[in-house]
Amino acid sequence: QANEQQAIDTPDVFAVASDDLQEKNILRGVLEEGLKPYDESQSIANYIFDEIQPFPFDNIEYENLLQHYETQYRQGLQTTAKYLLYNADAKLQELIVNITMMKYEISQMWDVRLGNIKEDGKLMTSKDNLILGKDTSVQDAALSVIYFKLRKIKKMFEQTQAELEQATAYDDQLRLIEVWKHLKEEEKNLTQELGTVILK
Repeated sequence: QANEQQAIDTPDVFAVASDDLQEKNILRGVLEEGLKPYDESQSIANYIFDEIQPFPFDNIEYENLLQHYETQYRQGLQTTAKYLLYNADAKLQELIVNITMMKYEISQMWDVRLGNIKEDGKLMTSKDNLILGKDTSVQDAALSVIYFKLRKIKKMFEQTQAELEQATAYDDQLRLIEVWKHLKEEEKNLTQELGTVILK
């Protein structure tokens, strides 16, 4: 039992960005690349909707924007950032501008491995890749989702650890240990998936 209650030590590389940045990255992928195909059976938007469904955003404004986009998307509208800028209310318009103007960020270590560093040392943007004839939208979407999930799972680890330290009833301890084990397994699966995406 003492071993199960050790402090959670999620690798730092999976917690490099704040919840705010991770959520913005997800929204940016949906707004700018959502209509593109992820694979033969679904679009990038569909992939993102399905993958992050169990993890609501912490930022209620981001959550509202995502739901607004998804509602229009499910209605068959060709929803893009540009479309929403002309058809959303002023508050959403301001939020969309803020998100789409944001520099796309993931761990610089992975960017180096992916070859996403230009000669001047700066991160390559989606536009830079398109100029070189390289569309990285599918890989960007997959990475954003994985980092997003890992960030959420890290927070769940911390919450479970805190509850476990306070739990006095044996049944509560057992339940929390099972939750802890499940989160560890999910983290392991996501880490393996991350490696697969990096190697593509």
